[in-house]
Parts: sequence; C-alpha cells; structure tokens
Amino acid sequence: MTAGRDRDAAGARKAKGSVQEAIGKLIGDDVAQAQGTAKKQAGAGEQDDADAPDAQETPSSRR
Repeated sequence: MTAGRDRDAAGARKAKGSVQEAIGKLIGDDVAQAQGTAKKQAGAGEQDDADAPDAQETPSSRR
C-alpha cells in the first residue's frame, strides 16, 4: 500500500469511529461510544504514522 492509501484508510477508520461514538452518545450506549472513541483514536494514530517519514530512511541510507 502506498502512503496515500494508508492515510486514506486511516482517515476512513477515524471517521467511522467518530460516527460510532456519536451514535453511542445519542442513544446513550456507553459501550458503543467507548468503542467509537477507541476506533477514532486508532485511526488518528494511523494517520500520524502515515504522515511520519520512514523510520528506516536515515541520512546515511540516502547516500
């Protein structure tokens, strides 16, 4: 997968988590709300990882 696709997939997970969190909040389901929050945070973390430069790419490896 390319970095763009990884970022897009992570954004989709984040959005799904936001929706689940909102639905849980709306219907008063604490479990669904907590699961949505966890998914949203995981998607946000994956987005951050996709934005970060490759960990294996170091200045010495670019020579």
